[in-house]
Amino acid sequence: FSSVGGLSLGSGPEAREVSGAIVDGDYFAATGVAARLGRLIGPADTLAGAPRVVVLSERLWQAAFGADPRVVGREVRLNGEALTVVG
Repeated sequence: FSSVGGLSLGSGPEAREVSGAIVDGDYFAATGVAARLGRLIGPADTLAGAPRVVVLSERLWQAAFGADPRVVGREVRLNGEALTVVG
């Protein structure tokens, strides 16, 4: 994976700076972590033409989304790009 910092979550005056990592489809399987809600990114998510998806950390999920479980399936903007929250 490659670490990334200074990502912008949201847009306009409501945007907030967050840290994250861009990972390949095998990353979560190799770490042995499980999704608390929804699912993790898998190999199919990194294929050309696949919908753009994001997995939120628990800390970000709580801080930015009030731990709302309905965030899964919702579209968010990360650095201006629309991504769907999958976990």
